[in-house]
Amino acid sequence: MPLAPGRTGARTASMHNADLFDTWWVQGKDQPNAITGSRARELWASFGIPQDTLRQLWGLADLDGDGALNMAEHRLAMHLVSMLRAGNYRCHEWLN
Repeated sequence: MPLAPGRTGARTASMHNADLFDTWWVQGKDQPNAITGSRARELWASFGIPQDTLRQLWGLADLDGDGALNMAEHRLAMHLVSMLRAGNYRCHEWLN
């Protein structure tokens, strides 16, 4: 089904976000293929999200539990941050 003129689809928006999130990951990673929790804390401090919430978010995004985020896990974390910052209360339910 075609989109109405001037509207973008969720997939287009999410692809744009993925590109942005990947750029942040490349700039922020402190290991060859990962970003560690301590580095993420530094980078994420400006998001205005409480530390406890960021810790829970990390737990959801670190799918393999290795204490670092690969690119795909970082995309997930940034998507959740975006949802929180946009006031998506469903995301708050997942974190509690």
